[in-house]
Amino acid sequence: MTSKTTEDAQGALPWAVLKKARRNTVKSVRVTMRGDLVDEVERLEEDMRREEEIDKWENRLPVAPQIARKIRELEDEARDSEVEFIFEGLGRGEFAKLQAAHPATDASKTELGTQELEWDPHTFPPALMAATCIAPGELRGNLEEWTDIHENWATGQAMRIWMACISANTAVADSPKSDLASEVLRRLGSGSSSTTASL
Repeated sequence: MTSKTTEDAQGALPWAVLKKARRNTVKSVRVTMRGDLVDEVERLEEDMRREEEIDKWENRLPVAPQIARKIRELEDEARDSEVEFIFEGLGRGEFAKLQAAHPATDASKTELGTQELEWDPHTFPPALMAATCIAPGELRGNLEEWTDIHENWATGQAMRIWMACISANTAVADSPKSDLASEVLRRLGSGSSSTTASL
């Protein structure tokens, strides 16, 4: 009996079924559109710490809780403005073709001070994001919008999106294993099977 026959006899799925089930890696990231609120929250936190000290020593209506409530409002406002960006990786061949279509230029190598660039840092990221974006739907294949995001958005926002995109295309797709889920189930004293059945 061959090893394949042995595997089939043990209940392994046929290759055709496994191949049909294969999916490229999908990564998502939530990004707030209100990056301006980050600085405001940090400023208010400084004010709150200062006023909290004064609240301790002066006989007055506490000021720090008022600032804390304002911070919560701004946090909610920032959260409400979040957009989820979702990317599905290209196959290896398509990824290589896209890279080849955007080779690093001498100017970009000089700009970044390295000869080791594999692709143009100005044109390849927008092209990859446009090619692999699943959501928001309006950005699928929209190279013009992705170029604007890559070139004009704040570095923190643009980099979070880019890292999700490049991860979808280059990350090793190991079977997922959530240590957090294991810890939650351990604390509950429940087996995963009983918890899954109740979901």
